[in-house]
Amino acid sequence: MSYKNKDNKRIDNSRTDFSILKILCTLPTNNINDLHLKFIEEALNTKWGNHLFTRELCENFIPKLIKNQAKNLLLRLLEIILKYKKEIKGLTDEYKPIIEEYILKDFLNKNKKELASLCGKEASLIGINKIEEILKKDKYEFDIHSIWTINDEKQPRSTDSYTYQIVRFVRDIYEQSNPETIKEDLSILLNKKHSIFKRIAIHVINHHYKKLSNLFWQSWKNSNPLDNYQLKPEIYELFKNNCTFFSKEQIKIIINWINTEDYKEKTKEA
Repeated sequence: MSYKNKDNKRIDNSRTDFSILKILCTLPTNNINDLHLKFIEEALNTKWGNHLFTRELCENFIPKLIKNQAKNLLLRLLEIILKYKKEIKGLTDEYKPIIEEYILKDFLNKNKKELASLCGKEASLIGINKIEEILKKDKYEFDIHSIWTINDEKQPRSTDSYTYQIVRFVRDIYEQSNPETIKEDLSILLNKKHSIFKRIAIHVINHHYKKLSNLFWQSWKNSNPLDNYQLKPEIYELFKNNCTFFSKEQIKIIINWINTEDYKEKTKEA
């Protein structure tokens, strides 16, 4: 892993890297160190295909760390595998994961419960930081035109796409978490400027409504969430799924939101 050629560069050989990773999978977890993580990061940035390497990493190496509850190693590896690269596609830029999209999707889906249980708060923060990094480069990347809903259905893009995967990752971690432990996180998301954070928070409140309903009502105590059209898909789902739990006062508040001049369509004169 430490070998460098005469130009002081590592040899980029995907077959060799795959063989080394297979060896690493046999090591006791307490023998895995920074040198191994650096090797994994470099190997993922190969100019060749990394299909075999990423499959071994996501199907054997990382699950072994999860099983052995190696939280610190796992968080550092999440930072690595959730990295992205920017590619020019036609007239637009596209963000792609450094590992194949469907492998990332499969890994996150299979391990979301364990990740939430072992390092939920820290793991979700990694995803949120990735979203914020991209928004600094493109403020429109996570708007409603590219992510219609935080649910998996009716997306205009493939749910394998990196931007959707990172939103889905944060969503799934919060869904699998104890609602009492994520109240502060959701409160922070609700107060962030970009709508994607508010939408994630509303979706999670919907999922844990009985425990987290106060967060929703307190957040819009003096404002109307329907004034922000990007929030409407998640608010609609929250209303639809939890309306039987609303108090009379809350129903009056919703009716008032709907009837405000900013929300309702203005009548056009003939």
